[in-house]
Amino acid sequence: ARPALWARFESWAQLPENALAGPAAPEKLILPLAEAARVPEAYRPRTILELPRAMFGPVEADTIRRVAAAAGQGFAGFEANNIAHLRICRGLPLTGGLGLNLTNPLAAQVYADLGLSALLILPEVKDSEMACIAPARGGRPVPTGALVYGHMPLMLTRACPLHNLHGCAGCPRQGVLTDRKAKKFPLRCGGGVRTIYNPVPLYMGDKPGALPVDYGVAYFTLESREEAAAVLGRIAAGQAFEGDFTRGLYYKGTM
Repeated sequence: ARPALWARFESWAQLPENALAGPAAPEKLILPLAEAARVPEAYRPRTILELPRAMFGPVEADTIRRVAAAAGQGFAGFEANNIAHLRICRGLPLTGGLGLNLTNPLAAQVYADLGLSALLILPEVKDSEMACIAPARGGRPVPTGALVYGHMPLMLTRACPLHNLHGCAGCPRQGVLTDRKAKKFPLRCGGGVRTIYNPVPLYMGDKPGALPVDYGVAYFTLESREEAAAVLGRIAAGQAFEGDFTRGLYYKGTM
């Protein structure tokens, strides 16, 4: 069976029209917690709010405040990306995101026992091993998901790699790192941390049902609204990706 499609966006402004309605529309939308106030009430029942992977300094208190403000506002729930989020969101609907680094059945079962209602498996896990990770709670399976599109976040740093070039004043909060092979890695700054992304996106949209999971996540970060619309359309149609892409480690694994 073809897995359900969920889609994660960097901001509400990034959402294209086909993410809200039509054959390409995802079953669930995932948005950063800071975007909660921008989500129209009509779309909140299918929107999960993503908590920040790292919470340095005042970010933790701000996250706690934002969760309290969003609770009871009609959202589908929250996404944990750090084990501290289980405490912050205690008693609230909670799923597990990329930041939990889920790669094995023991961890998956622990998270399921702690109340998480869905769990995203890392792309480092081989396709043949994914079915073994799926946990259960109360005799019922807990849904698992996998990325089907996205520029993978490769590294999270507190120190800014671009600081030697310029200070924070006037910085556009984004840049590019070039490695010794001239590969250019996009960098984005926010929430007190910097995220470095793979320049080549993962794509599995032309292989629906190839991964033994309940839902696939299109993980939008660097894309324009128009680019996100095109990717959603291709996933819905099961079409091949245009341009360079990777299958992650779904067919190779890490061992």
